[in-house]
Amino acid sequence: KKDECGRIKRFKARLVIHGFKQQLGINYTETYAPVIRFETIRAAIYYAIQRGWLVLQYDVKTAFLYGDLDELLFMEQPPGFQIDGPSMVCRLLKSLYGLKQAPNIWNKTLHAKLLAMGLVRLDLDYGLYALKKDGEVTLLLTVYVDDLLLMDPRQLCEEVAASLQETFELTTMGTVKYLLGVEILINKTRKQIVYSQRQYVLEVLKRFHMKNCNGSATPEATAPSSVEVPATKEYLPYRELVGALQYLATSDYGLVMDVQPGQGVEVCAYSDADYANDPVDRRSISGYVTMLDNNVISYASRKQEINSLSTCEAEYVAMAEATKDLIWLAGLCKELGWKHPVPLLLGDNQGAIALTAKPGKHSKSKHIDNKYHMVRRNVELKLITTQHVGTDAMVADVMTKALGVVKFTQFRTAMKVLPLLGEDSQTAASTAAAPAAAAVRGN
Repeated sequence: KKDECGRIKRFKARLVIHGFKQQLGINYTETYAPVIRFETIRAAIYYAIQRGWLVLQYDVKTAFLYGDLDELLFMEQPPGFQIDGPSMVCRLLKSLYGLKQAPNIWNKTLHAKLLAMGLVRLDLDYGLYALKKDGEVTLLLTVYVDDLLLMDPRQLCEEVAASLQETFELTTMGTVKYLLGVEILINKTRKQIVYSQRQYVLEVLKRFHMKNCNGSATPEATAPSSVEVPATKEYLPYRELVGALQYLATSDYGLVMDVQPGQGVEVCAYSDADYANDPVDRRSISGYVTMLDNNVISYASRKQEINSLSTCEAEYVAMAEATKDLIWLAGLCKELGWKHPVPLLLGDNQGAIALTAKPGKHSKSKHIDNKYHMVRRNVELKLITTQHVGTDAMVADVMTKALGVVKFTQFRTAMKVLPLLGEDSQTAASTAAAPAAAAVRGN
């Protein structure tokens, strides 16, 4: 097991059963076990730091060994530990690493314990639990398999941890610094949270022989070269590289959150789309960024399922995608008792904004699928409000197309995403400018 600097903390060895030999319906049935989303972790830590709480980390030792098995399962004795000869087999009474149902059994075991302790599981993320008193949240607990975060004043955290210790063996790791491969730096004085994967980035560069490469100021060229790359017989670990980059694209490779004072929060989302820029299938790209108090919580960039017939339609489809995330985040805030104004959805296309308020010109929009009209329905129900923002302030533009250095740097800074290599990340963090959501709301 490694720490945040990539150093080996300890060596581990486990007995693992041949779960790949199990048959569905005979040796196992359920396998699903929920884990908390990192977006929820960002929101939960922000919630805790806003209230001056501690964020303490715990690890459950040999978590998969606690649950009881319902199925009748036998296992050959491992070499070197044979009792009464190799012809004897073991009957499993408890769960074991390698079993297909092991994660499911562990999650049910932990869930039952937490419910018995008085915690409730939040509906919008089954990896987040809360302890409530008189309707107010007094403690938060996040669960990612066997990694736990407890958030509250120290005394209550220690009481809950002691209660868990009665059933499970916990390793106390103190204030969270490293979780799921992400370094988490909490500065209570500056009310700032920094998420970083600098060490992982360096490992990826080293692994693919790019440690001494000349870096690029942007991730993609605005005008890609049409020159064919010559074929090579040399082995290139392309799939591994794509996997590593996809992981970085969905995790916190460098993100700053500035915690605002008070007990409330502002929820907003930026939504944008290009229009038919893919020369092969002519489908547009949707992009959005959701925020709490101008701090990034979630983001996405994905190709649309349909071929939009206009820029307005492409933007409207993108707004539907952003609305789903915005409604989820607002719902999470509601479950936490986090007061906030009506969530704000920002777009830079006047036609799409108009469609969210009224049907508009029938001949231009009559073909749009019903599912994309969820934006308008949520506006009618006053669950969200929409507003136009200038293209120069459209943060989500960076999620839809290749941008030049100036624009890319502007929106990266607005999202408070750190340049981990080649620049002083602390300088970048201190100059990170909040995007226009607060100013737009005030107009």
